[in-house]
Amino acid sequence: MEPVCRYLGLVEYEGTGYLGWQVQPQGPTVQEKLVEAASKLFGRSTWVTVPSRTDAGVHARGQVIAFDAPLLPLNRVLLGINTYLPSDIALKDLVLVPPDFRVKETQGKEYRYQIWQSPYPSPFRLKDHWWSTKPLDLNALETAAQEFVGTHDFSAFRGRGCQSTSAQKSIFAVKLLVTPEVNGQIVTLVISGDSFLRNMVRIMVGTLVEIAWGQKPQGTVAKALGSGQRSHTGQTAPAHGLWLEKVFYDPDPFVTRGLKNGQGDWGQNDPALVSKSFFV
Repeated sequence: MEPVCRYLGLVEYEGTGYLGWQVQPQGPTVQEKLVEAASKLFGRSTWVTVPSRTDAGVHARGQVIAFDAPLLPLNRVLLGINTYLPSDIALKDLVLVPPDFRVKETQGKEYRYQIWQSPYPSPFRLKDHWWSTKPLDLNALETAAQEFVGTHDFSAFRGRGCQSTSAQKSIFAVKLLVTPEVNGQIVTLVISGDSFLRNMVRIMVGTLVEIAWGQKPQGTVAKALGSGQRSHTGQTAPAHGLWLEKVFYDPDPFVTRGLKNGQGDWGQNDPALVSKSFFV
């Protein structure tokens, strides 16, 4: 029987043309395209999983995928899968990990939300920024953002259809970045935490923007966290401004170039040096 090993990949995609990550009958998804590409390369059905599904229109710079397939040189797999992918999805990196590596067991995730604040549209930012024509009070926004940091019940920030068994989540940091541009500025919120509910980041951002617009007062975030009521939060920010930036593992397989077992490093992912004990 042909030996099979576990691959871990780093993927980026522009999510405008997709109904999110997960395969569904209503239309194209990112998972569908990756499954098709991997299956064509290996000549067999190859399922692809992720630690964090993204919704329709959401993008990713640092999505992680895992799949089991026959052992081939990593460069061949990397180039081969990219050959079969559409131009708005790319496999950026690839490593081998032990067969018991659990892709969903992460140490956290980081999201980035981008806002184009200007009275004028930007044709280069229509697909990946939320355009705000209104002035933003960035001091008010940053003050309110810090109320998210810590461990809270995020029931008020849960989107419809969320299947998470617990609304208690820990936010590590919320960072505000401002980049001045001609006729406007790019306002970026970088949000990291242990895990997230469905639409949680977008509702967080929508609430902060309404505070920055002066439509909601300071204390709105604390009130919503305390009440658990969706009616106490702001709107759900548009999906196209959101990016999955990074998934955290410890150790990070893309830094160590794989993982170690109890006997030490296993060949820096050179397939010729990989111990057969890592085959499933």
